[in-house]
Amino acid sequence: MVDKTQNTIIPRPEQMRAIVPSIDPNLRAFNFVADAFEALVRHMQKGVISGALNRKGNLKLTDIQAHVGYRSSTDIYSRYLEQVYTAFIENLSLKDYNEITNLQTFADKFTAYLRRLSLSLPVTQTSYQLSGITNTLSSGLSIAIDIGQAQNDTYKYNNFISDPNFQFYIKAAKKFGFTVNKNMPWILTADLFSDAIMKYLGNYRTSDYTFVTKDNFFDLYYNQTYLSDMEFLRSLIVNGYKQFAHNSPLYETSHYSDKCEQFNFESHLRPMLPADPTEVVSDKFLVMLYLSLRSNEVNNPLSSLKTMRLDVASVYQQQPDKSLTRAQNAARYINVVFRDYIYDIGYILLNDTIRKEGVDNQARTGNISTAAAVTQQLY
Repeated sequence: MVDKTQNTIIPRPEQMRAIVPSIDPNLRAFNFVADAFEALVRHMQKGVISGALNRKGNLKLTDIQAHVGYRSSTDIYSRYLEQVYTAFIENLSLKDYNEITNLQTFADKFTAYLRRLSLSLPVTQTSYQLSGITNTLSSGLSIAIDIGQAQNDTYKYNNFISDPNFQFYIKAAKKFGFTVNKNMPWILTADLFSDAIMKYLGNYRTSDYTFVTKDNFFDLYYNQTYLSDMEFLRSLIVNGYKQFAHNSPLYETSHYSDKCEQFNFESHLRPMLPADPTEVVSDKFLVMLYLSLRSNEVNNPLSSLKTMRLDVASVYQQQPDKSLTRAQNAARYINVVFRDYIYDIGYILLNDTIRKEGVDNQARTGNISTAAAVTQQLY
């Protein structure tokens, strides 16, 4: 999802709390969303007691419980990166395998792979979150009161649409600040900044005790992904080599012997990580890698990156915002340039697709869906 200025964002975990009632005590949502949901549940229960609801209706509506809450987009992205790494390792040629002799050579080959991959699939978290692979349950704003499949119309009709209490449920949801997903009526999503949801959001304050408004909401409840993109890349490279060296500790070199008229092979032990991996995977290295990846992910809209590389280097050196690191200043500049481009993909990822051609790699410009956007693949 994105904020009002098209920055890709992810929820702040500290703004979550447990949802009650739920089938799992660990289910969470944003604090104000959980508050509104609990008020909705009480309202439906009162409807049963007062006779406003049909007691023969589905318990899914008269005795509502949360079945799915916040799904961490960072956890989903981390699992995706594991598959990216696995695809890289599985497709190494024997030559490339033996040319990886330390962290530096691993970083060179792996980042070359990431650059190629980013022409057709997202690599940075910023682009991954725009892909449609994530969904509204990663927003912190949604709660599912059932688990079903969007394409199963019979299930939707029998369990929700035909229920005598369904229309009451829709009206009650609106009363407490929720919209009901028309394709998956068991999913409730907070209708941001509506009068109904502001009643609950208004109970919370910023760190300086000012009211939460639509102007400060995103800063309070979300983090901008571009600020952490490079650290994800650093961890991917460093931990990737660590795992590679652990699983494959030896590499071979060969040399031709004129005396024997044949190649002789020698095995060598791959060194583990250097004492300071950032000397290899430095901030400057990551900044230029990040620029390349973000450009590739939106199909390289600029005629040339040469001038932008100079600009990014200047921003890195000058560090105009002292509250951010040099690398984050550079990331902010890169993000401003590319955030108006939508990386439009229509695939379900995470298998051999990573290594195949023919996926959609078209870039678009314009506005993208915000928190209310929902995809079909939720579970």
